[in-house]
Amino acid sequence: MHSTLMALIDITDNWYLNIDGDLTNAILFIDLNKAFDTIDHEIFLSKLELYGFKGVSLNLFRDYLPDRTQVTVMNHVKSESSRISCGVPQGSILGPLLFLLYINDLPNCHLLSDVRMCADGTNLTFASSDAEEPFSSLTHDLSNLKQ
Repeated sequence: MHSTLMALIDITDNWYLNIDGDLTNAILFIDLNKAFDTIDHEIFLSKLELYGFKGVSLNLFRDYLPDRTQVTVMNHVKSESSRISCGVPQGSILGPLLFLLYINDLPNCHLLSDVRMCADGTNLTFASSDAEEPFSSLTHDLSNLKQ
């Protein structure tokens, strides 16, 4: 909670400084809550290799992530089992850590905006005296993040 509060103070302080400098703030809030479900296993394993995971430790994750299934229960009726091909197990101890490792390089995506990451939320801020520049810059950054 303390680090979240400090991050919020830092972000708003930055916005106020921009306003005091006669700049327009354009802020894009990105909720990464559902992103746990979209983690591509091959991309994630490649990132782990870049972080120095190899051999037994990399194989541990190679075995941990794939071949999981899910079942939905609604009104006491159980669905058929479906194979999950991406994502990390939510509710596990490792889930949040794996997610953070996956998005850790997000600020290095050649973004024009100032990136602030906190828990499962991220915001991009772009300040300019030109009213059109923030929109085009945030559009550029959102496209880079998608890739």
